[in-house]
Amino acid sequence: MMTSSHGKGEKESQSGIISGHGYSLIGVYEFMHQGQNVRLCRLRNPWGRGEWKGEWSDNSSKWTPELRARFGIKQEDDGEFSMPYESYL
Repeated sequence: MMTSSHGKGEKESQSGIISGHGYSLIGVYEFMHQGQNVRLCRLRNPWGRGEWKGEWSDNSSKWTPELRARFGIKQEDDGEFSMPYESYL
């Protein structure tokens, strides 16, 4: 499944999302974390680099070692990243 960002010119925003760019939607997750229901979209940049830098990004402190293992989250610029559903919308 594919998705794209708003805008033109393929310029990277402060959040790491590239304007007018396509992404693959490769997964969705819903789980409880610290008493909160969390809904995430897992996306992949086809360039293989460049990622979301906001909440629940690969480098987010919200990821526990257990959650990283459960969902296969790696801290590297490989083009795959998680984003809160609300931010995705």
